[in-house]
Amino acid sequence: MEYARRHRWVINILEPLGSVRDGILIYAHKCGRPVPEVDQIKIHHGQDEIYRPGKNRWSPIDISFYEKAPGQDKLINETAQRLYRWFAQTTIITAQSIQGDLSTYLKSTTVKMVDGAGNGIWNYFLYNSWPMKITPTELDYADTSLGEITMTLSFDKAVESENDQP
Repeated sequence: MEYARRHRWVINILEPLGSVRDGILIYAHKCGRPVPEVDQIKIHHGQDEIYRPGKNRWSPIDISFYEKAPGQDKLINETAQRLYRWFAQTTIITAQSIQGDLSTYLKSTTVKMVDGAGNGIWNYFLYNSWPMKITPTELDYADTSLGEITMTLSFDKAVESENDQP
């Protein structure tokens, strides 16, 4: 029997920055799952209070992946650079627009938890995702642990599916 392990995530951000490549593929060190939240509506009816579900929203997720030193693995270094570029261009387009139109930089993202053989256990399709924040590891001369980059990803909604398609 194989249990779900917390460290086996594959993240695929589709068509980053209009690139001709298929997308950014990240093997994540840590990843949060999409969590829906539903507002509670309170209706007053005489002396009674009635509660109903209201609007729903999705909390942003944090994705952490290891940061490699330059020259060790070109694909990993390029991934980090492309994520920083995506974040920077999203920030610039928001600052330049009165309404903060992100439509050019909203990307579809798949988040997949895999088993030991690489088969998907849980697959989530995130609609209109964009990086809210990218946080590199703090520098500390006394610490010898591996460096990592954490990206906070916001999205409109998530759909859980049995394969990589919504």
